[in-house]
Amino acid sequence: MNASLLESFLPPDVKLSIDHVALEGNDIVVEADTRSGSVPCPRCRHRSTTLQSRYRQHLRDHPCRGRPLRLTLSAGKFICSNARCGQRIFCERLSGLAKLRACTSLDLAESHRSIGLALGGEAGERLAAALSVPTSPDTILRRVKTAPAAPPPPPRSVGIDDWACRKGQTYGTILVDLERRTVIDLHLSRDGEALKKWLAANPQVEVVTRDRWSAYIEAISAAEPQTQQVADRFHLIRNLRDAVEKLLRTTLQPSVMPATRPMRRNRTRPRRRRTRLHIRRLRTSYSPRPSGRVDPAGFESKWKLWSLMRTINDVLIGCLPREEKSEFEDRVIPYRFCRANSRIP
Repeated sequence: MNASLLESFLPPDVKLSIDHVALEGNDIVVEADTRSGSVPCPRCRHRSTTLQSRYRQHLRDHPCRGRPLRLTLSAGKFICSNARCGQRIFCERLSGLAKLRACTSLDLAESHRSIGLALGGEAGERLAAALSVPTSPDTILRRVKTAPAAPPPPPRSVGIDDWACRKGQTYGTILVDLERRTVIDLHLSRDGEALKKWLAANPQVEVVTRDRWSAYIEAISAAEPQTQQVADRFHLIRNLRDAVEKLLRTTLQPSVMPATRPMRRNRTRPRRRRTRLHIRRLRTSYSPRPSGRVDPAGFESKWKLWSLMRTINDVLIGCLPREEKSEFEDRVIPYRFCRANSRIP
């Protein structure tokens, strides 16, 4: 077969010259050499023409008439002529044909990835063997995992909040795609200028969730006045909690209960190790009790306050999704506020 006809099937980015084509067993072996006169250095991109030596790279490619095809390529090792570059000797890259230190061509790796996406590892191995492109299940799964991700569509619903570069000192702005729950961009400031430029470059945004920071409000209103601005759920719940606590502290302040007698401890006896049984006996025998009579009116007000706080707390936590209840359970109305203002267990 004419060598020039075979060279026409090779990638145009790589200048190869086919020297020999042979049949070894069931495999077709094609030996070729590179014809590059000057090659750029992979570190400094300076082109070099000084050839140091040559090396061989063996690749597997698509089969020919059911026979596996092997490529034996002879590429060059060049010396970088840039004195300031730290790379003295580098190998010639076969861009468009294979990656560095690869054993398969780019086209064959893409075929393995397509088989893996359709069938998976074990079934993909059986189909690849039947198509004369044998490989292992691990290789097929590795091809699938290294597949380039499809570019995401432009975001329509964006969440804006601040994030701490250094907690308590330096804060920035984070933008999140609410539909896909992925981070879009990070800004190193929260003055709103970078946010304004980003919104101007993305006019497809329809909904923006934010907190009450004035710089965000001004930036969104100036960049996209038609965008709907929504206060996020966490800040709404926190503002409601603060308002309810302030109302209860000012209007429903309970009367002070009589002081309890502190439990005294005999210092003359030597200290001993307290076991769980001993601590349980102390709790049951020497539980603090209020001295004097309990005011019925004060007790009634405390009971109303406790019930109201419990109801508000349960309602706010019930509005959250199941996965966020544990996160917000300690941030909503705390029970210690109720315990600090009443003696009801």
